[in-house]
Amino acid sequence: MSPDEKRAAEKRAGELLDQAERLGPGTHRLSDGTTAIVCGRGARTLRCSGCGQPGAGKLCDYPVVRMNGNAGTCDRPLCERCAISIGPGRDFCPPHHRYEQKRSGAVRDAGSHGGQSGS
Repeated sequence: MSPDEKRAAEKRAGELLDQAERLGPGTHRLSDGTTAIVCGRGARTLRCSGCGQPGAGKLCDYPVVRMNGNAGTCDRPLCERCAISIGPGRDFCPPHHRYEQKRSGAVRDAGSHGGQSGS
Protein backbone atom coordinates (compact mmCIF):
# COMPACT_ATOMS: atom_id res chain seq x y z
CA MET A 1 0.00 0.00 0.00
CA SER A 2 1.42 3.37 -1.01
CA PRO A 3 1.65 6.23 1.51
CA ASP A 4 -1.20 8.04 -0.29
CA GLU A 5 -3.41 4.94 -0.17
CA LYS A 6 -2.59 4.46 3.50
CA ARG A 7 -3.53 8.10 4.31
CA ALA A 8 -6.79 7.75 2.35
CA ALA A 9 -7.65 4.50 4.19
CA GLU A 10 -6.89 6.09 7.58
CA LYS A 11 -9.02 9.10 6.70
CA ARG A 12 -11.93 6.88 5.64
CA ALA A 13 -11.61 4.78 8.80
CA GLY A 14 -11.74 7.96 10.89
CA GLU A 15 -14.84 9.16 9.03
CA LEU A 16 -16.58 5.82 9.60
CA LEU A 17 -15.64 5.86 13.29
CA ASP A 18 -17.04 9.40 13.64
CA GLN A 19 -20.25 8.27 11.91
CA ALA A 20 -20.62 5.26 14.23
CA GLU A 21 -20.00 7.39 17.35
CA ARG A 22 -22.69 9.87 16.31
CA LEU A 23 -25.20 7.03 15.96
CA GLY A 24 -24.68 5.88 19.56
CA PRO A 25 -24.80 2.39 21.06
CA GLY A 26 -26.33 -0.38 18.94
CA THR A 27 -25.80 -2.11 15.59
CA HIS A 28 -25.74 0.22 12.58
CA ARG A 29 -25.20 -0.06 8.83
CA LEU A 30 -22.70 2.64 7.80
CA SER A 31 -22.66 4.65 4.58
CA ASP A 32 -20.16 2.30 2.93
CA GLY A 33 -22.34 -0.75 3.66
CA THR A 34 -20.34 -2.11 6.58
CA THR A 35 -21.98 -2.94 9.88
CA ALA A 36 -20.74 -1.33 13.08
CA ILE A 37 -21.48 -2.48 16.61
CA VAL A 38 -21.14 0.52 18.91
CA CYS A 39 -20.80 -0.26 22.60
CA GLY A 40 -21.15 2.18 25.45
CA ARG A 41 -23.37 3.68 28.05
CA GLY A 42 -24.33 6.66 25.96
CA ALA A 43 -22.78 10.10 25.92
CA ARG A 44 -20.14 10.76 28.54
CA THR A 45 -20.76 13.72 30.82
CA LEU A 46 -17.72 15.87 31.41
CA ARG A 47 -17.00 17.02 34.94
CA CYS A 48 -16.12 20.65 35.57
CA SER A 49 -12.41 21.14 36.26
CA GLY A 50 -13.30 23.91 38.73
CA CYS A 51 -15.88 22.32 41.01
CA GLY A 52 -15.95 18.68 39.88
CA GLN A 53 -19.68 18.64 39.17
CA PRO A 54 -20.95 16.75 36.09
CA GLY A 55 -22.38 18.68 33.18
CA ALA A 56 -19.50 20.89 32.04
CA GLY A 57 -20.81 22.54 28.90
CA LYS A 58 -17.93 24.92 28.20
CA LEU A 59 -14.19 24.66 27.59
CA CYS A 60 -11.45 27.13 28.55
CA ASP A 61 -10.43 29.21 25.53
CA TYR A 62 -7.07 30.38 26.92
CA PRO A 63 -4.48 30.17 24.10
CA VAL A 64 -1.70 27.63 24.64
CA VAL A 65 1.08 26.01 22.62
CA ARG A 66 0.83 22.21 22.53
CA MET A 67 3.80 19.89 23.11
CA ASN A 68 4.01 19.37 19.33
CA GLY A 69 4.34 23.14 18.81
CA ASN A 70 0.82 23.66 17.45
CA ALA A 71 -1.37 26.42 18.80
CA GLY A 72 -4.50 25.42 20.70
CA THR A 73 -6.61 26.28 23.69
CA CYS A 74 -6.54 25.04 27.29
CA ASP A 75 -9.83 23.12 26.87
CA ARG A 76 -10.41 22.47 30.58
CA PRO A 77 -14.09 21.51 30.91
CA LEU A 78 -16.13 24.12 32.81
CA CYS A 79 -19.68 24.45 34.11
CA GLU A 80 -21.67 27.67 33.71
CA ARG A 81 -20.84 28.72 37.28
CA CYS A 82 -17.06 28.26 37.03
CA ALA A 83 -16.55 29.57 33.47
CA ILE A 84 -15.46 33.22 33.40
CA SER A 85 -16.77 34.96 30.31
CA ILE A 86 -14.23 37.26 28.66
CA GLY A 87 -16.34 38.01 25.59
CA PRO A 88 -18.98 36.52 23.32
CA GLY A 89 -18.34 32.78 23.11
CA ARG A 90 -15.02 33.03 24.98
CA ASP A 91 -14.47 31.68 28.49
CA PHE A 92 -11.45 31.19 30.73
CA CYS A 93 -10.98 28.75 33.58
CA PRO A 94 -10.36 30.48 36.95
CA PRO A 95 -6.56 29.79 36.96
CA HIS A 96 -6.08 31.24 33.47
CA HIS A 97 -8.33 34.20 34.24
CA ARG A 98 -6.24 35.03 37.35
CA TYR A 99 -3.01 34.55 35.39
CA GLU A 100 -4.18 36.82 32.57
CA GLN A 101 -5.28 39.52 35.01
CA LYS A 102 -1.91 39.43 36.80
CA ARG A 103 -0.04 39.40 33.49
CA SER A 104 -1.98 42.41 32.21
CA GLY A 105 -1.64 44.30 35.49
CA ALA A 106 -5.39 44.27 36.17
CA VAL A 107 -4.84 42.77 39.63
CA ARG A 108 -2.76 45.03 41.89
CA ASP A 109 -3.62 43.56 45.29
CA ALA A 110 -2.28 40.01 45.80
CA GLY A 111 -5.13 39.42 48.26
CA SER A 112 -7.88 40.21 45.77
CA HIS A 113 -10.29 37.57 44.53
CA GLY A 114 -9.12 37.97 40.94
CA GLY A 115 -12.00 40.18 39.91
CA GLN A 116 -14.06 37.30 38.60
CA SER A 117 -16.84 39.48 37.31
CA GLY A 118 -19.02 37.99 34.62
CA SER A 119 -19.21 34.57 36.27
